[in-house]
Amino acid sequence: MKRKQIAAFMITGTLLCSPVLTIAGGIRAYAADNQFAGEEWYDQISTVEVNREPAHATFMPYESAEKALEYEKTALDDKDERDSAYYQSLNGTWKFKYAEKPADREKQVFGEDAKEYQENWDTSEWDDIEVPSNIQTQKDENGDFKYDTPIYTNQTYPWANYETVEYHTNGQNRPVAPTVKNTVGQYKRTFTVPEDWDGRDVFVSFQGVESAFYLYINGQKVGYAEDSYTVDEFNITPYLKEGENTIAVEVYRWSTGSYLENQDFIRLSGIFRDVYLYSKDDVELRDFFVTTDLDEKYEDATLNLEASVRSLNPEVSGKYTIEAQLYEQEEEKAVWEEPLRFDIDVAAGKTTPQEKADDKGQTGSGSKLVENPKKWFADTPNLYRLLIQLKDENGNVIETACQRIGFREISKVDINEAGQEQAQINGQKLMIRGVNRHESDLQDGRAISREDIATDLKTMKQFNVNAIRTAHYPNNPYTYALADELGLYICDEANIESHKGSFEGGADIPSGESLWNNSVMDRTKNLVERDKNHASVIIWSLGNEATYSTHAMDENYCFYNSTTWILERDPSRLRKYERDNRYTKGNREESIVDIYSSQYWGVSSVESHVANTANKAPYIQSEYAHSMGNGLGNFKEYWDVFREYDNAQGGFIWDWIDQSIETKIENVTTYYVKNPDGSYSEVKGELTDGRENQGKALDGHVFIPQSDDLNANSDELTLAAWVRLDRLNGTDQAIISKGDNSYNLKISKAGNKIEFFVDGWSQGTLTADFPEDKLGQWIYLAGTYKDGKYTLYLDGEELASKDIQKSTPVDTSGYQIGIGGDPQYNGRGFQGLIDSVQVLRHAMTKEEVAKAYEDGFYEPGADELVYGMDFTADQTKEEGTDYREGTYFGYGGDWGETVTDNDFCGNGLMYADRTPSPELYEVKKVHQEVSFYDDGEAKDGKVRVVNEFLATSLSEYDITWKLLEDDQVLAEGALSEEQKNIAPYEQKEVVLEGFPEDLQVTGGSDYILEMSVALKEDQKWAGDYSGHAGDEIAFEQLELKDTADKAQPAIEVSDDAQIMAQEEENLYTVSGTQGEDTFTVVFDKATGYMTEYTVNGETLLTEGPKPNYFRARVSNDPNFTDAMRDAAENFEVAAFEVDEKEKVISIHVEGTISTLDSPNSMDYIIYANGDIVVTNTFTPAANEAVGEIARVGMKMTVPDKYQDVTYYGRGPHDNYIDRHTGSKIGVYRSTVEGMSEGAKFTRPQEYGNRTDVRWTALTEGTSGKGIMISAKDTMETSALHYDAADINQVWKNFGHPYQVPRTEDTIVTVDYAQRGLGNASCGPGPLAQYILNPGQTYTHTFRISPITAECDNEEEFVAKRMETGNQNVDSTMPVADIKIGGISLEGFTPSKTEYTCQILNKEELVMPKVEGVPVSEGTEVEVVQPTEENGYTATVKAVSPYGIEKTYTIVFEIKDEIYVSDMEWLVDESGYSANMRDQCTCGNGLGVWVDGVQTPFEKGVGSHAPSDVTFNVEGMDATTFKAVAGIGMEQSGNGNVNFIVKVDGKEVFRADGITFKTSVPVEVDITGAKTVSLVTETNGPDSNDHAVWADAKIVHKETAVEEKLRTAVLEYMIQLAEEMKEEGQLDGVILVVKERFEKALQNAKEILENTKNPDGNVTQAQIDKAVEELLKAAQYLEFKGDKQDLMKVLELAKDIAERKDNYIPSTYAVFEKEYETAGETAADENALQDEIDEAWRGLLEAMAGLRLIPDKSALEELVNKAETIELSLYTKESRERFEKAFAKASEVLDSTETTQEEVDESVKMLQASVDGLEKNAEKAASAGEQKSDQQKAGSMDAADKNAEKGNTATNAQKSAKTGDNGAAAPFVFALLALAGAVMAGKRKR
Repeated sequence: MKRKQIAAFMITGTLLCSPVLTIAGGIRAYAADNQFAGEEWYDQISTVEVNREPAHATFMPYESAEKALEYEKTALDDKDERDSAYYQSLNGTWKFKYAEKPADREKQVFGEDAKEYQENWDTSEWDDIEVPSNIQTQKDENGDFKYDTPIYTNQTYPWANYETVEYHTNGQNRPVAPTVKNTVGQYKRTFTVPEDWDGRDVFVSFQGVESAFYLYINGQKVGYAEDSYTVDEFNITPYLKEGENTIAVEVYRWSTGSYLENQDFIRLSGIFRDVYLYSKDDVELRDFFVTTDLDEKYEDATLNLEASVRSLNPEVSGKYTIEAQLYEQEEEKAVWEEPLRFDIDVAAGKTTPQEKADDKGQTGSGSKLVENPKKWFADTPNLYRLLIQLKDENGNVIETACQRIGFREISKVDINEAGQEQAQINGQKLMIRGVNRHESDLQDGRAISREDIATDLKTMKQFNVNAIRTAHYPNNPYTYALADELGLYICDEANIESHKGSFEGGADIPSGESLWNNSVMDRTKNLVERDKNHASVIIWSLGNEATYSTHAMDENYCFYNSTTWILERDPSRLRKYERDNRYTKGNREESIVDIYSSQYWGVSSVESHVANTANKAPYIQSEYAHSMGNGLGNFKEYWDVFREYDNAQGGFIWDWIDQSIETKIENVTTYYVKNPDGSYSEVKGELTDGRENQGKALDGHVFIPQSDDLNANSDELTLAAWVRLDRLNGTDQAIISKGDNSYNLKISKAGNKIEFFVDGWSQGTLTADFPEDKLGQWIYLAGTYKDGKYTLYLDGEELASKDIQKSTPVDTSGYQIGIGGDPQYNGRGFQGLIDSVQVLRHAMTKEEVAKAYEDGFYEPGADELVYGMDFTADQTKEEGTDYREGTYFGYGGDWGETVTDNDFCGNGLMYADRTPSPELYEVKKVHQEVSFYDDGEAKDGKVRVVNEFLATSLSEYDITWKLLEDDQVLAEGALSEEQKNIAPYEQKEVVLEGFPEDLQVTGGSDYILEMSVALKEDQKWAGDYSGHAGDEIAFEQLELKDTADKAQPAIEVSDDAQIMAQEEENLYTVSGTQGEDTFTVVFDKATGYMTEYTVNGETLLTEGPKPNYFRARVSNDPNFTDAMRDAAENFEVAAFEVDEKEKVISIHVEGTISTLDSPNSMDYIIYANGDIVVTNTFTPAANEAVGEIARVGMKMTVPDKYQDVTYYGRGPHDNYIDRHTGSKIGVYRSTVEGMSEGAKFTRPQEYGNRTDVRWTALTEGTSGKGIMISAKDTMETSALHYDAADINQVWKNFGHPYQVPRTEDTIVTVDYAQRGLGNASCGPGPLAQYILNPGQTYTHTFRISPITAECDNEEEFVAKRMETGNQNVDSTMPVADIKIGGISLEGFTPSKTEYTCQILNKEELVMPKVEGVPVSEGTEVEVVQPTEENGYTATVKAVSPYGIEKTYTIVFEIKDEIYVSDMEWLVDESGYSANMRDQCTCGNGLGVWVDGVQTPFEKGVGSHAPSDVTFNVEGMDATTFKAVAGIGMEQSGNGNVNFIVKVDGKEVFRADGITFKTSVPVEVDITGAKTVSLVTETNGPDSNDHAVWADAKIVHKETAVEEKLRTAVLEYMIQLAEEMKEEGQLDGVILVVKERFEKALQNAKEILENTKNPDGNVTQAQIDKAVEELLKAAQYLEFKGDKQDLMKVLELAKDIAERKDNYIPSTYAVFEKEYETAGETAADENALQDEIDEAWRGLLEAMAGLRLIPDKSALEELVNKAETIELSLYTKESRERFEKAFAKASEVLDSTETTQEEVDESVKMLQASVDGLEKNAEKAASAGEQKSDQQKAGSMDAADKNAEKGNTATNAQKSAKTGDNGAAAPFVFALLALAGAVMAGKRKR
């Protein structure tokens, strides 16, 4: 039958597009079929409707005002428009017929003839279907899909699964709708029009039909419509008859309209929203539009009403009146004393259906004042009812309607002088706490019910979501009614998205072709007109992802037309379109948008954009925080930015719910083929019946592992196979392949030809047409190579040949062999069957090929066969599954489609079954509109409270607090009404009444202040998760940090406890007793692991802790390596050392993970009570085997009997390092089963983790015996019945959770940390601070404790666990900390004994004091301080009371400079890839362009802007930070970065707009600083913004003058201060000022005294701080003085004058002049005070400007060497660079005015130009290259000598704007500042 149809079609029409394709069974069909030409759905792009009614607002006529007011009061009850007498539902059972393609439809007329078709369908044999529903969700009695199946694709048009339709025609041809498998649903039912509708016009309303449909009434064609997601209505009055009528609908899955409906969703079709009839009188209220304008104070409002009235009767016209009255939502009394009225002259109605459909009637409008109405906000969604009545000239009511409205105004205001803007609602900052939302249901697809919609929106409110973007189409109208009432902002989006259609292959649908303008405009109008009266709609979105190039803003550009129309129709709302953000401030007409939106920007990119004052428009994230799978990492950091910047206004998370269709579980058979080495490779697909009597064939693909034996390594080659090609689909289809770099026999996507090549395609390939008549038939195909010739054979006949140049032997490289697939490229699967595969090191002759074809096989000669596979029983095996019966959450690929984006549809905060995921709890916390902050005083009971609500005072809520010590409440209370009286967008600092004044802190315990905000009353949106009185809507846990008053308790071991050990050849066994409890621990010395842990005869661990550095991939993850997965199995023990003491035994296992080339050690301390403290230390190497690091931790296996889990950490939901703010710290209980089955992902992945865990216990019963694991500080843990490797394997196979094998015992993981989750499934990965980096050493310690006694109840159980968990796991260790100069040693852990510490060199260097901090009393500590004699090495030797002895060595490295890349980073944040040490962020060497030369640097920081690297410099005595900042030299020309340096958080250096091939020197004074931050910002688009801080380092700079001034400043200031006291300037000063001054003075004296003490150990930072504090204190006092100040400075200047030859003449000349002037003024007895002050200041400034004469010896030596270079040997370009540098160096050498920095720079630049000389090949050869090389070597020697002298080039060309190089000293400026204050005081006198 099908063959006959195809033949008929070929006769009827001709092909419009190629290629030909095939459907099931190999039968030919066509991608485009001319027989449908002229049909609207097929090729009429600009025809979007026929006889459809104009779009209008959603409303229903009522029979009375009373009923309208009652039934439109709320959207939350069962009373609504469906109860109107003029409404009749057509939902319910319809008859249904399914056709797989348009050619099979019931309507067997085509093309233009179809337009006159009269429907006469006989439905007696048809199925039933419920309307509304989707065709692709219909199931049969077995649970299988009944008709069609869903398809999921993201960017690609879904019909690519069946055919190729040419759409990137560049305007040459019109794209057409697909025809090969474009399913058609035909619906029919009967209805009867109510008798009381007689004389009224009847309309049918389709709320949603996908994608296009024809309507027939009583067999007559009424019209056509597309635009799946807005209303299509038809006036069917002319087609009706008395009594029973029929309605028939023909629905096409795809139409030309589908080119604009390429959204990222599961592709479905059918009548999926309500269908109903309604009736109107002869004259109707066709449409109305309500807007509200607020006055400048946002108090009073003007209500504006525009109404459209239309006559439906050609004989009726006249004057009609619109009368409107306003009511509050719950009040029956009218607001106005008199209603709003205006008249409209109505013209007579039209005659024909076409004219009627185009008639919009006549329009009138009116306005009326409303005094101070209740305003509509999301937090106070106050609604009113507007009753609208249409009356005739006699006052008779013709029609009554009612609309709920909200009074609100959307506007924008400037927020700063730069003109940046903020979007506001009713004068308040609009904050979008939003989600994107697809309409999706697990069972019903897009046919979601009102109950589903209510569940969604109420759940949003319960989780602090306040906004919806209707991604990417208008939603069900009920959504808007609910949003109005519940309080949700809506960004309403037009149903326009073409995605790949807008850019692939040059296509530009719809933006680039005006043919689409009508469709785009129609969809825009449908959206706006339908939804314009909803208060919730605040933004119109033009569409999504439909423009990928820039178009002129004129009538040819569809989105210019649509945005202009929107602005004219509704200027009261904002416009957005993420794909075209063109905006002209102050000119909406010349702007595409009103707000700037983006998709998936990283946190830093958002911050850079909003901080850039060039960006004027308000900013929102259109899509961000991609929540695919286990995601939503670093969500809080986005909101830190949104809260900080006034123009950052939130965004819409992608997205609300996992899209999925419930699908039946099917047991499957997995097939394998046997490899030559005896192993098996899994078949992706199946082995099915092949050629007749020839056994099985491959339907799918399989890869054979690489092996040298599988390389032909010969001069000849044959690839041959029997194949049955079923489908030509426009893609490459591999038959036998090693990839594009080796050989391939395949079907090419280029013209669907057969293609053959050997050793890569680049030298040419042989192609031949595939015979169309061979589709679906078995053929024998062979490709050969021999003697420079390719030959193709088909069925024994030569098909094509080609001469080719080829080196032999061929096929020498090792690649996998792919059969039916390409091992190098995904998506090249063969569409058909393959059998009898042969790879031969012999070129079959024509005769051999012919014989093989006749015989059905080829018998290879000796040593000819490289690989062969016949898929016989001895070459294959199969394994079946035995899954449970039931269903699963299906995603792309589960329904047979091959062109799919798999599980990319699973991006929801809600699981597919509408239950919240842990992500949603994070959203609730981050979105909360009450925030609490600790400004450093929370430990004293003082908290800052911020109200982020827009219209609600916090007095509307209950706010309570409690102070917790671990899980125990120490104190609690509530905020008073006065404290809660915080207005919207205000904040207040509150003191908690009853908070303990003297909190006693015990080490090891947590002290948490928990704040909570709860509802006082039930809310409209109350549901399963929140909204009831007493429910919490916001919280904060502030962790209080304070010095412990009580030491942390030690691990308790009783006096009677005993421990013993037994050592065997391979085993080491520890056993012990305490009381009645006994334990045994067995170690395998060969592996280093515990193999047994039993307590009282019960096994607590079936497998001991092993290194665990792998996790199952989450959707956001990169690939983690197999080597990391198998790390524990490849640990090689180098040492197994034991230390046996009386109560403890220590074991140290040292080794390497061989496959990672990474050291790993494990330390075990076994106590006599059975406790085991485990420390794992791992240093992952920076190599490919390590790759990206998923986690650093250990895992162990606990027997299944211990199923109950109790833990103290974050919960109750799983959480991760970058997604845990929504999880409170507390004690939680669950079961392993519950934690294992808690996730409902569509695709299995890592889950179940808990962070900040202090302890976790697994027991038999909730208070029974078992095992406990506690952390030294905190840890991350999970306890599951699934192994990560098993989950990951199913993930890789695009499987489902039910396919993951369950482990019998429990796998417990204990982690130092897991990698963050990030959003990299679509967006940036984890922030740098949440990434584990190679090259660092990670150490984590935890304790395993047996639980040997049951407790009476759960409370007692928790109390005992808390007591145990708080004990110090380092109890046996002697030292808790080592301090260097009073500061804790970075990275110290008790188990690590060797450290290095870098300190800066300086004259009179004083080594810092080293101290060892004991763990407990009784510890003996002996410290040897670092000295020059012991090589600056300190040792801390300590012995604990347990007898554990440790000796720690700290080697001090004295450095002239310390590189930032060698320091610990306090902040390590990057917008994209991780910040890198001594590497570019791309992994290459580090370098920037300096003066036009690519200049590599060995040291520095590589980042991708935006980024932040902050490091500590406190106590390091650093004075200067230096670097060269620029774009990475390996980048191209798009980079543009701002470089900023912050010192202690304050910006001190900025260089904006650094672009490719430029750099800037950076030199910043950091004297006295605590932290330095290196910040980069994007400056425009962030492509290629590889930002490099080359040669970044800190130094200590001292000059002779500075050394003199070091103590002089202090002495002078102290003298001045003492004089002030003596003169009585402190008399009468308020006490607090006086005390501050006295304290600062005393501190200054102590510091000064210590500078004179060799052991005083005073740092420059301490001096600076003393200066600063005294200066600040003095600023509050009046100073008195005379010439004594001047004389003091003259004394300092005298020392300079004696060494005048040390300074650059020009700078000394200035000094000399001021010195002379100051001396004259000092000698002048008649000098005035102002003259004295001026002389004093002038001298100081001249001293500050002095520059030392530089050392030019290195420069001179280098110049002399350079003069000898024979330049003619080098290229012109490199010679010119050299000559430029040489000229500059000579100039600097001759000048008497150059600084040391300029000299150093000249050395560097000249050296770089020498190194950059490029040889002219010909001349170099004749002159001899050796001489040139020697000259270069000579110049290198000069540089080396320069470095030895300590004068290495600084890499800084100029002084940064923050200060001059070589300045006398920062102390001079401090002196100047002080003097300014002193002189000011004197002048006051």
